[in-house]
Amino acid sequence: MKVVAENSEAELEARRKQEATDRAREQVVRALRELAANLLRVIRGAGKPWTLGQDAAEVVIAIEAYQEIAGPTLFADDIAAALRIQEHYRHLPSLSSREAERLDAEEQVVRGALQVVASKLLGQRTQEAAGDDEMHRGIREFGEIRAEAKREHLVAMRALKAPKARSKARARPSTKKPG
Repeated sequence: MKVVAENSEAELEARRKQEATDRAREQVVRALRELAANLLRVIRGAGKPWTLGQDAAEVVIAIEAYQEIAGPTLFADDIAAALRIQEHYRHLPSLSSREAERLDAEEQVVRGALQVVASKLLGQRTQEAAGDDEMHRGIREFGEIRAEAKREHLVAMRALKAPKARSKARARPSTKKPG
């Protein structure tokens, strides 16, 4: 019986450690997102440039707290996932294929624009050109999707109007005299 109690205690301790690790990871994610969002806002001419140092310090503090609990484990996937913005909508069951295509095109524009910004900051002309190409491909794709949706909408509207026009023609009395 004592073995069972020890196992239960060990299981409880493992669960507590996992919960603490998860909370620490969430703090890292939050701090990273706040820093990244503020950096992007500063780059575009808004944001709070005076808090960037504190934002960066909070990332370091959160990472150190995480490592204190979980050890010096690498969690590059967690960092990448925290900062990745694409495909968060893929899990939505009600998403139509057209809406998914539109969101994909929108994300392509954003990814291209972010590449342009990063490349401009570092003076990387080749990467800047690649980002510009990606951004413009997304813009073209977005425009094509929008044009197709508009065409389909116009066809549907014409189809709705057509039966009404025929029924009005049938309802009008004939002006011809029998003869």
